[in-house]
Amino acid sequence: MNGGPNQGTVDVYTAVHFGAGYAAGEIGVDWRAALAGAIAWEAIEDAIKVAAPDVFAAPPPDSQVNALVDVAAFLFGYVVSIRSEIAT
Repeated sequence: MNGGPNQGTVDVYTAVHFGAGYAAGEIGVDWRAALAGAIAWEAIEDAIKVAAPDVFAAPPPDSQVNALVDVAAFLFGYVVSIRSEIAT
């Protein structure tokens, strides 16, 4: 973790994105819809932070690298979830 919330490559919210991806896999969301949702969230997140900063614990906008890592963490969580279902 470096650079503080939303600015470093990895921050405390990276785990939240992983968990969201894991949950999406657990409930059976199609991978294309899950990935589209993760990308859409990153695309609108900063605008929501500007419009309603009090809703967020860390309202600074995401760096581009952080947004990419958040999507990757989401996708990784999704893959871990569906792999665990295949293994059982």
